[in-house]
Amino acid sequence: MNPLTPVRFWSGLLLVALLAGCNSIEQRITENADSYGQLAPEIQQTIREGHISLGFTPTMVYMALGKPSEINTAADGAETTWTFIHLTRPTAHLCSRRRRPSER
Repeated sequence: MNPLTPVRFWSGLLLVALLAGCNSIEQRITENADSYGQLAPEIQQTIREGHISLGFTPTMVYMALGKPSEINTAADGAETTWTFIHLTRPTAHLCSRRRRPSER
């Protein structure tokens, strides 16, 4: 039997953390079934493909891309930027949206 080395321990812990933090597009759609069901079929397909488009609401972006890696809000609260960094994709996805006064 091989002893548990620090490298194996930390590698295993990292794997568990990554798997626990993952959720699929299907899971996110199920979480937001009411919102998803009200979308046009072409928008639903865009979300299922893991893509976003201009005009998407935060819920739509969440369904397509998941939880952002980072959320930054401007000091005046007028703009919020969600940053997505997917280890399975070579590029980072950025989405910025100004909040309407009614959303504050």
